[in-house]
Amino acid sequence: MYKILIVDDETVELQFLRHVIEKYNLPLNICGEAEDGLEAIELADKLKPDFVIIDISMPHKNGLEAAAIIKQKHPWIKIYILTAYEKFDYAKKAIEIDVEDYLTKPISPDKLINVLKKGIKSKLKEKLEKCKASRLHSNIKALEPKIKKQLVLDLISGGVKTDRQRAAKKLLGIKTDQFNQILAAQFFDRKNRRVVTNEATLTNIGTAIDMELKSALYSVLADGRLVFLLEGTVHRDTMESIQKWCLMHGYDVFAGAAILEKGCDIYSAYKIAEETAENALFWHRCGFFSKKDTSSTTPNVAEVQNKVFTSLLQKDYSHAMEMIKEILSEMRTKGLTKEKAVKYVGDLLTLVVCESAKNILLQEEMEFFREQILALNRKSANVDDLTLGIGEILEELLKRMVPDKLSAPEYYVNWVIDYLKKNYHLEVTLDEAAGKLFLNPSYLSRIFKKQTGQGFNEFLTKIRIEKAKALLMTGKFSVGEVGRQVGIYDPSYFSSIFKKHTDISPSKLVEDSKSK
Repeated sequence: MYKILIVDDETVELQFLRHVIEKYNLPLNICGEAEDGLEAIELADKLKPDFVIIDISMPHKNGLEAAAIIKQKHPWIKIYILTAYEKFDYAKKAIEIDVEDYLTKPISPDKLINVLKKGIKSKLKEKLEKCKASRLHSNIKALEPKIKKQLVLDLISGGVKTDRQRAAKKLLGIKTDQFNQILAAQFFDRKNRRVVTNEATLTNIGTAIDMELKSALYSVLADGRLVFLLEGTVHRDTMESIQKWCLMHGYDVFAGAAILEKGCDIYSAYKIAEETAENALFWHRCGFFSKKDTSSTTPNVAEVQNKVFTSLLQKDYSHAMEMIKEILSEMRTKGLTKEKAVKYVGDLLTLVVCESAKNILLQEEMEFFREQILALNRKSANVDDLTLGIGEILEELLKRMVPDKLSAPEYYVNWVIDYLKKNYHLEVTLDEAAGKLFLNPSYLSRIFKKQTGQGFNEFLTKIRIEKAKALLMTGKFSVGEVGRQVGIYDPSYFSSIFKKHTDISPSKLVEDSKSK
């Protein structure tokens, strides 16, 4: 139902308008009636009608003057001018005011109804368009995070997608390409001791930080990183404010910044910012950093290698690790990149292993350590992981380097024999034993047979049979129970293999034991 205000200083005319509107059952509600221009303006302000029918000739303020004021204040109101005079000046003024129609008296009911129906149809169309625009706006708002993310991805990937970028910028209201700085940031959850990757959490963090940065564009990336494109540059007080907010909410921020200088594309600047942020996270250096905060100088690797190797020969693992930790601390202070730090450590460990290989390590052992050193980069998300990996390698190397009367093969075989005697009741395999010694299974099998004259499985079976004989002769256990206790779970197989090695069945041995 639409509201209509009718205005005329003649009562008969008001009655006519009221009669026509009510008789033809139009979706119109006469919300008010006025008899002069001033009253019409007041009612229009108060009632906010959709339509106004107003006569020109009225006291105090004529219809055209009143219509002009109403239209200026409420441009959505459709106004119809009534007049008994077909004057050109009146019609011209009505056009200037932008009234809906100019009607001359006497007006027939049919004509009035047609005019109003046309106005109602126009109002309905406007309403539908407004709803459509509102829905479109809501849809765009809902899609805005995805549009932002895709635009950021397009910009930092260096892909040429100008049409898509242009459309995205228009939808997001981004009017400039003059970004001056790019930030890449990662966050560490202090309570849970892990890097934040949850998109909802990162979105909340990004919203809070953007209030400080007032960035032109920012988004959460799938790898758990926030990217901000700024028209200005981040000031130190802003950085400090962001750090305080993060600490207050339990997060450490690791951010890399890169200036978009003339001739520097967004892709290249982002790679610099990304690498800087990753280095900060690797070293646990909270805050905002730029490329100038990093160094490329490292200690002399040969000198350090000699000291570490000497400490290991002296069985001083703690001193070797302490030296390496001091070097890592120095690298952290200098802001050395992760790649350079891992490479330095890899070179250092390789030299130590090569020195050990001269008189201590076998070729198979050398291959094992090479693989472990290469895996450091893959396994080291931060300096703690790197330190742990170094420690594991040096610890294992120390075991191989400790002077002993036994040769290396003899040591390995003795270790395996001792291991089998302790674990014969379990499902022990050659691969498992070799893994614990960091040896190749084929190599272990070869030296084991050479030292003992028996294969690994044959030796294990011999131990199990000897243990089984002792258990059976107690008379306390059934054949099946004894089999399980020595690691052979199939009773038939146990009986078969026992008889093969002892020339007597398990049950016969039990029977003979009981008769004695």
